Amino acid sequence: MFLYLGLIFGLTAFSLVVKAAVPEQEKGEQLILILGIAAIFLLLVLKKDTVGLDTLGYRRQYRLAGTMPWRDFDYVYFEKGYLFLMKLFSKSGLPFRCFTGAIYGLLCAAYYRFLRKYAQNVTLSLLILICYQFLVFHISGLRQSLAMGVCLFAFLSLDRGHPLRALALTLLAATFHRGAAAFALVFPVYALRGRRFPGLLYPLGAAAAVALRPVLWQLAGLVFSDISYPGGAEIGGNLVFLAGIAVFLLYTRAAKGSDGFLAHMAYTALCCDLVLSGSTLLRCNLFFTLFLIPGIPNAIRRCEHRTRLVLNVALGAFLILLFYADTLAINQLGLLPYRFFWE
Repeated sequence: MFLYLGLIFGLTAFSLVVKAAVPEQEKGEQLILILGIAAIFLLLVLKKDTVGLDTLGYRRQYRLAGTMPWRDFDYVYFEKGYLFLMKLFSKSGLPFRCFTGAIYGLLCAAYYRFLRKYAQNVTLSLLILICYQFLVFHISGLRQSLAMGVCLFAFLSLDRGHPLRALALTLLAATFHRGAAAFALVFPVYALRGRRFPGLLYPLGAAAAVALRPVLWQLAGLVFSDISYPGGAEIGGNLVFLAGIAVFLLYTRAAKGSDGFLAHMAYTALCCDLVLSGSTLLRCNLFFTLFLIPGIPNAIRRCEHRTRLVLNVALGAFLILLFYADTLAINQLGLLPYRFFWE
């Protein structure tokens, strides 16, 4: 537990020192980003295989992959692309740690490129990355971590004006984790990034997401045929949080300019939560909540100085308390006790 808390408070302290010592804001933000991403990478790659609920299962499948023939991709439920990559590493005689290191290296490189371009408050963005869902899922879920990294590169390609490359990367990500197919929704949202819609349209859209749940689940069944419709939507703490963030981003100056896309991605995440709540498919929402990492701090940055200061401190404190209560205290996804691989 103390290692995770040390990461959070160490990052905060380093950020304060850098901002006081480095007069150039852009250079200081880059130093904070490099150290933060490097620390997260080391935390992920140096952990023992007992850390993370699914890690030992992934290790067993990795070792098994080395003994299976190349033509056999049906012996486990993993996606074909992930199986191919796993066989490639395993049959090459590389240890499991090299395989996980490659996945986490790609993921952290994607986060670095994404946040370097879009984050206007790197410290707060890194706190969101650590405290809100993402880190704990990366510790346990290799397939989804790999797919999320590829999807981030897909978005970077889309934003650089290469939609075909972005589509190809999204399809590739879906071969690592089928939930990445949901990332296709980013394309139409991005196409509408410069538009403003009537305020009443947003609550009506959320209501439509609830009303159309059965129909949307039938469509989802075309990809996820092994998961049944869970029934009514569940209202949990995460849904309330997403609703509050979406309202803040959509109904303030945060939705203006380039940040309008990030605001609409928060709304997309809210609607996705309304549709997928109550099922394991809710993990697909991570592909949308990725955009909250720069989106929330960027929105706060548009506020006046005093309000900005209060919101930064309040959100930082909330994230740390959330991480402790919702992740560490209940040992979510087996991230405790943390052990290094040599212990």
